[in-house]
Amino acid sequence: MTRQPEGGEIEATRRPPPVKGVNGWAEYQWILLGAAWLAGLVLGYAGFAQHAAAMGEQASPLDLIYLTLQLIPMNSGTVSHPVPWELEIARLLMPIVAAYTAIKALTSVFRQQIDLLRLNFYRNHAVICGLSRKGFLLVEGFRRAGWDVVVIERDEHNDWLEACWAMGAVVLLGDATDTTLLRKARLHKARCVIAVCNDDGINAEVAVRARALSAGREKDPLRCILHLVDPQLCDLLREREAKLGQAATLRLELFNVFDQGAQILLQEHPLTSKGKGGEHAAPHMLIVGLGHLGESLLVHAARKWHAQRGGDGRLHFTIVDQEAETRVEALKTRYPQVASDCRLRSYQMNVRSPEFQRGDFLSEMKNPGEIDIAYVCLDDDTLGLQASLILLQLLRKHKTPIVVRMAEKGGLATLLQDGEAGGSRFEHLSAFALLDRTCTPEILLGESAGLR
Repeated sequence: MTRQPEGGEIEATRRPPPVKGVNGWAEYQWILLGAAWLAGLVLGYAGFAQHAAAMGEQASPLDLIYLTLQLIPMNSGTVSHPVPWELEIARLLMPIVAAYTAIKALTSVFRQQIDLLRLNFYRNHAVICGLSRKGFLLVEGFRRAGWDVVVIERDEHNDWLEACWAMGAVVLLGDATDTTLLRKARLHKARCVIAVCNDDGINAEVAVRARALSAGREKDPLRCILHLVDPQLCDLLREREAKLGQAATLRLELFNVFDQGAQILLQEHPLTSKGKGGEHAAPHMLIVGLGHLGESLLVHAARKWHAQRGGDGRLHFTIVDQEAETRVEALKTRYPQVASDCRLRSYQMNVRSPEFQRGDFLSEMKNPGEIDIAYVCLDDDTLGLQASLILLQLLRKHKTPIVVRMAEKGGLATLLQDGEAGGSRFEHLSAFALLDRTCTPEILLGESAGLR
C-alpha cells in the first residue's frame, strides 16, 4: 500500500518562486546577454564589410572577424568616414557587453570573497541557518523588511541559493554548527539567529554554539530562535534553560510551524457549534491527517475549549488517518488530560481509498451535519486538495466549512482562491498556507521585526 503523507512538512525539490524584479532579471539576463553578443558580432561584421566596400578595399572573412573581435578592447573602431550605422552600433555595443560579462564573471568567481568583505560592516543583522522552504521564506521576509541577512547552508546545490543572492543576502556554504563559520557570519554582532535546518538536533546544536559566541555582548542579548518538531527535545531544552537561567547575552526561543500554524488556524477558523445546544454546545471537529499539524490542532482546540468553558461539555473529534489507531493511542499517552476531556473517534483509512471517497466514516454517524468544521492536514498539497474536494461533495448539503492545509500561497492554494472568487462552488472551502503564515519575521520577532 502506498504510504499516505500525514501532516509533516515535505521539503520541495521544485525551483523557488521568482523574486519580483531582481530575480526576474537574473533568470533571463544570460539569454539577453547572449542575444547582445550575437547582435554585436553580426553588426560589427556587416559594418566592417560595408566600410571596406565603400573604401574600395579588399577584406577577407577572416579579416572582418578579426576586426569585429578587436571592437571588444576598442582597438578597431576608429575608421574613416562614412561609418555604416551597423558599425556605429557595434563599436558601442561590443565594449559595453564585454565589460558587463567580465564584471558578472568576476562577481560569480569571487562572490564568496565579496560576501566576506561585506560582512565586516554588518551589525544587528539576521543569521538564518538552513535554507529549507522555511528558511527561504524567512530570508525573503527579512530582506523585504530591510534587514541585512546572512544564510548558512550546507548544500551548495540548494535550489534557493541563487534567489537568496539575487535578493542581496550573504550566503555562507558549510555546516551551521561550525563555530568558525558562525564567527564569519558575525553571530556575535547579529540581532538574531534563526535555526530552521531539517534536523532538530542540528538546530539545538546551533543554540549551544550561539550561547558560547554571544558571551561578552555589551548591548541587547542575541535572540536565538530554534525550530523544533520533537516535543521531547523542546521540553529538554526548556528544562536545561530553566536550570541554567537565560544568559544575559542570549535569549533562547523555540518555535514550531505546526504548533504556531494550529493557533493561527483556530483564530481564523474558530470552533463554533451549530448543534442543538447553540453556542454552549461542544463542537464536533473532523481532522483528516493526524500528523504534526493535525495533532497540534486537536490539542490546542481542546485546551482552548476547556479554558473558555471550564470543562463544560466534551469536544468531539472524528479523526481519519491511515495510521489512526496508532496515532490516537500515542496522543492519549502524551496528552492524557486532553484525551480524557474529549471524545475521540478514529477511522483508519487511506484518503485515496474508495471507503474515504464514499464517506463510510460519515455513514456511521446519526447525522453527518453534526460536524461543525473539517480540517484537512495532509502534507501533500495535491492529496490534501483532493481529499478536501471529496469532503466538499459529501458535506455540501450541510454547509460544513472545510479548511485545507497548503504549504504556500502559490500553486494549488492560488487555484483554490481563484475558485472561491469565481462563484459559490467552493464557498465553504478555504486554503491555509502554513509556511507563509508562520515563517515570517513578524511571527518570530513580533512588532520589532520591521525596526532596524
